[in-house]
Amino acid sequence: MVFLAINYHYIDDEKKYERGIYPVSVKRFQEQLEKLGKFFTFVGQKDVLDALAWGKKLPENCCVVTFDDGLKSQYEQALPILNKMGIPAIFFINGLPYLESKALFVHKVHWARSKMSPAEFLGEVSHLYTLFTGEPFNLGSFINMSEEQLRSFYPYDHLDETRIKIFLNKSTLDLALREQIINTIFKSIVKEEKEFCDNFYMTNKQVLELYKNGSIGWHGYAHKPVTLLSDSAMQTELKSASRVLSYITGDSKAAANSVSFPHTIPVSLKIAQVAGSVGMKFGFTMEKAFNTSLLHPLLFSRLDANDIPGGKAPLFSMEDNGIKILDKKLNICRREYFEEGT
Repeated sequence: MVFLAINYHYIDDEKKYERGIYPVSVKRFQEQLEKLGKFFTFVGQKDVLDALAWGKKLPENCCVVTFDDGLKSQYEQALPILNKMGIPAIFFINGLPYLESKALFVHKVHWARSKMSPAEFLGEVSHLYTLFTGEPFNLGSFINMSEEQLRSFYPYDHLDETRIKIFLNKSTLDLALREQIINTIFKSIVKEEKEFCDNFYMTNKQVLELYKNGSIGWHGYAHKPVTLLSDSAMQTELKSASRVLSYITGDSKAAANSVSFPHTIPVSLKIAQVAGSVGMKFGFTMEKAFNTSLLHPLLFSRLDANDIPGGKAPLFSMEDNGIKILDKKLNICRREYFEEGT
């Protein structure tokens, strides 16, 4: 059995943004699905749930298509292609845009970076860091990595942009301080945050439609890196799905069954156990591997759209005699996450 999970974010014209946001075009998206469809059978959330709950077998070579962040472009650009091709998918949403009309931190970063060069962005970060802390800003004190290590995290980005991402997502910078800095930059660019959210994220009606189709999953309340949070904050991120979905759907019993863990920081067994305790039946990390069993369903691996055939740097190809690994970064089966607590 080979169970492949793939992940998309922005679906749009690939030349729409000069930097900071890197969409997959509708054309590339459809071509990727067509290529995958020659080798894999596409499955949806119900298929995975039935396999876990009732032992119903998944196809020998199967693929699930997922989308993170609940972006409106996914509904408007990708969904028509999926519907035309008869392919199910799972759309993982966050709660903050719906209950508070606030953009997610990660999208504030993306939007600011799309409007500013890396030098301009870092210059503003440096200025605000000193303003808020009274201390000089030294990027090197937060990032102690070689060029090879940097590229292992974000292989498709320019090194300057990689350093920015590492600094904001994976460094020791205080979470409250990084949000204060980014919020300040974002407010200087976007005057009406609610209007931004209305244009950027799926509407309640669109989410409701996908929920009724069994296509909605959970991506955390505010897209925070759960492994960097306290136990109580981590639980809040993961257990608020029912509250958000009840608000959107008007159904007090509405709940999510699946979770996509934000950010690529390795997800521990502890995080998976917390997710399971709040009702999640399966979940996705971003370990670059195929799933060869349904063991540990809250720790399914998943590939980025760039990693698959038709992407910017495919890690495997599909041939008559099976799958051929093109890059050692891809594991034929999951290896991470399972040593903890065993």
